[in-house]
Amino acid sequence: MKKSFLVNVFTALALCFLAVIYGAASVHLGWWPSSIIADAKNAAAALLSVQEEELRRNWPTSMEQIEESDYQSLAVINYAPALERDDDLIFVDGGTHQLRAHCPDNGCIAWVMDKAGTIRHVWDIGSELIWENASHIKGFSRAENIYSVGAHPFPNGDLLVVYQGRNTYPYGVGIAKFDKDSNLLWLKGNYAHHWLSVDQDGYIYVSAFNALQAPVQLGASNLKINCNSGVLQEDVILVLDADGNEVERISILQALADSGYLGVVFQGVHSDLPLPLNYSECDPTHLNDVRVISMEDAATSPYLSAGDLLVSLRSNNTVMVISRETKKVTWVSVGRTALQHSPRYMGDNTLLVFDNLGGKADEGGSRLLRLDMDTDAVDVIYPPQSSNQSVSEAKNYDVLSATGGQISLSDDRSRALISLTRQGRTLEIDLASGKLLWEFLNIHDVSGIVEGDQGSAEVYGRFATQTVTYFNEADFPFNEGRLH
Repeated sequence: MKKSFLVNVFTALALCFLAVIYGAASVHLGWWPSSIIADAKNAAAALLSVQEEELRRNWPTSMEQIEESDYQSLAVINYAPALERDDDLIFVDGGTHQLRAHCPDNGCIAWVMDKAGTIRHVWDIGSELIWENASHIKGFSRAENIYSVGAHPFPNGDLLVVYQGRNTYPYGVGIAKFDKDSNLLWLKGNYAHHWLSVDQDGYIYVSAFNALQAPVQLGASNLKINCNSGVLQEDVILVLDADGNEVERISILQALADSGYLGVVFQGVHSDLPLPLNYSECDPTHLNDVRVISMEDAATSPYLSAGDLLVSLRSNNTVMVISRETKKVTWVSVGRTALQHSPRYMGDNTLLVFDNLGGKADEGGSRLLRLDMDTDAVDVIYPPQSSNQSVSEAKNYDVLSATGGQISLSDDRSRALISLTRQGRTLEIDLASGKLLWEFLNIHDVSGIVEGDQGSAEVYGRFATQTVTYFNEADFPFNEGRLH
């Protein structure tokens, strides 16, 4: 054996040994290329997870769990029979495979029911019928992955629906309007997402994505936002007319920059990084609700004007008001909630807010708050925070919606419906006492769609509750759960 061959072998072995040592050290100490390896590992794990969800479990979009209780189909529980209001109706945003007894072809996209669970009206609309060519979104963009989130029924039976996508990019898909008989009136693939509101003149206000090439500089500062993918998801408020045409768009980042609130975005960034400060975040604000302020409400508060927009920024734990006229922030509260949703103006300078993760862990973790716009003080309405409440009583509460969560106020603002989105539950709370009055469980028969344990023929699934609101329209053209 030649000496040169042995030298080459030992050299190769030594290099391999050094490579192994360096590889271990790079992972431990963060040297190059540990970040590349970590990114590749995370991407592979994410892809495998998505593939498992998409191809193996194959549950209907928005179905959260197989129901193991004795409840079959929609379940309502009345905790205060003496306070029962027979005239109360509830609007529920549904989706594919929900309420198939009334909408056998597609599942009901939405319905109106009374508080006993009797169905009064349905809209039978399949996502696959309107989003079969959703080429503006990427990823698992098949129609079955597109689901409704925000919804708004009109007194004449028309219905607005905001759609998002599961395992798509971006997750904001668009908005559509239907008539009382479930016919499509118009469709806009404008990347709308989350919840919306409609003013007295019929203008629609909704969150939407706008793609910006990263990095993005905020105002004239040294602050920049970067994104590993190269495309930053800017949140904007779209103002649409009654036909869905865009009238105006308001940039959340621009509003913060113009109003001197850059710290809302950069509150968690350290100043010892080199300038310009290059903060990496692809979804820096995560706008999840837009509520237009009415003339009547504006008259009760020095902080509000008619047409102002009350918004929630989940990523920044921020609730704020933007002037429709100046596009600037006029009031802000930061850090009193954790990843909150659904701020609602209560009157008398107070807001009701669904605080997703600011509550006690042994009570689920979510809570319903009253926020004082004067003092920034908060008051927990639910779960009740009685000083003499025992630990066992506290553990009876299971109020959690780590993502999602939506509030609807009764007309007299004495009660509220709170949707625990991922639990598939909606609770009605008396706001004066904090007492639980009524509960709705969004359970549906998914037999033949989802495989049951040990080959069970009957299978029931719990679906997410996205939008559940009070609905008191006496002249509404009800179809009594049957399509004409």
